[in-house]
Amino acid sequence: MYKKLLFLLLNSLFFTLSLFAQEQDVRVMADNIETKGDIITAKGHVIMFSKEFILTSDEIVYDKKNSNVKANGNVELFRGALNQLRSQKIEFNIAKNSSKINNIFISDSKSCLWIDAKDAKHNQNIYTLENSIVSSCNIQNPDWYFSFKKGKYDSKKKYATLRDTIFYLKDTPLAYLPYFAFSTIQKRASGLLRPKIGYDDDEGFLYAQPLYYAPYDNVDFTITPQIRSDRGVGLYIESRFVDSLYSSGRIKFGGFYDFSSYSDDYNLENQSHNGVELTYNRSRLFSQNL
Repeated sequence: MYKKLLFLLLNSLFFTLSLFAQEQDVRVMADNIETKGDIITAKGHVIMFSKEFILTSDEIVYDKKNSNVKANGNVELFRGALNQLRSQKIEFNIAKNSSKINNIFISDSKSCLWIDAKDAKHNQNIYTLENSIVSSCNIQNPDWYFSFKKGKYDSKKKYATLRDTIFYLKDTPLAYLPYFAFSTIQKRASGLLRPKIGYDDDEGFLYAQPLYYAPYDNVDFTITPQIRSDRGVGLYIESRFVDSLYSSGRIKFGGFYDFSSYSDDYNLENQSHNGVELTYNRSRLFSQNL
């Protein structure tokens, strides 16, 4: 759930920021518009709009030569009917594909999520958030929220990282993560999974690191080497497969080797341990074509 909330919100935010980098047919309306060379200054009830967004503010300065836009005072950005961004100052450069926003607030009506951040910026495919709060509750007094000191998203690699994340219930901190990373690709991807770490008085320190490998849409593997510092080392492999719309299976096999010292201390009959397990499920005995 935590990852899903972050994905929905960051996807909304970064897509909104990316609007500034798109070459569009942009128009500006205001109470007063002055043009000096390549500089256009619009003041009073300013509206900048295109097919993709509507931006309102007290003042906009547009440098056509350098493709630079500065919006100041009561800035609001709307993308469709779902996303709304508010700030006091937004700067973006269409040619350089970059933007910078101070004291940003963005909400997503579909997911009811909102984020309040001190700074947000993007340069090419890298997006950065600093000193942020995320929630879906009442803005003034949320029942729950989490904060993070710095968040970064690489739109090319589809990968996000958060640092110093704290989860709060009311104003009470319940959990802390110094570093949190996840992929925003909504499909299976090969890579390292969350490790298992523990300690036992007899077996010592435990570390198991699963490696996930998905070569095909209907087949995947999880390879997990492990070490128990006072006992031994092992390797376990699990493979899952789907061979029809109504049948699937799972194969698990592996082994563990005890250190000689552990085997002698506990007078074990076997120093190595191996096993295989096969599970197959089928909801139909015969194909419907028969």
